[in-house]
Amino acid sequence: MHPEKIRVLVVDDQPQLARIVRLILEETGGYDVLIETRACQVPATARAYRPSAILLDVDMPDKNGAEVARDLWRMEDVRDIPILFFTGLVPISEAGERETAYGTRRFLSKMVQPPQLLTAMDELLGKKIHPAKLSSLEAPPRPSSGSAGLTIAFA
Repeated sequence: MHPEKIRVLVVDDQPQLARIVRLILEETGGYDVLIETRACQVPATARAYRPSAILLDVDMPDKNGAEVARDLWRMEDVRDIPILFFTGLVPISEAGERETAYGTRRFLSKMVQPPQLLTAMDELLGKKIHPAKLSSLEAPPRPSSGSAGLTIAFA
């Protein structure tokens, strides 16, 4: 019998980035990912899909991530779904937890390696989901150009 996969709703107005995130998560075998590219649709999608977690872009054209989180918080049936804000607005060094009007929120920079994304998801859910086979998800080394390696960076 296979363990049930963890449902994750990935919300990003950049479909190509959302597909990369889905690939990384689903490659572990522990996640089932649904992509939503329209922030205004997130409450309805969350109600219908019932995710265990939401990976939420901060900077989107129709609503920003804080507004979406506020909308979710106002809905009793989805308010307890943990949210990981995924943003190109903060560098890796400034990501982490922040106090907001709706409690502590976690922020993850879009400039992360796949193992960092998986670790952040484990921490958000409070359990280890991904298997130890992370080496296949590592990004190939980048030529040295004086900047840090960036794998998922689509700000």
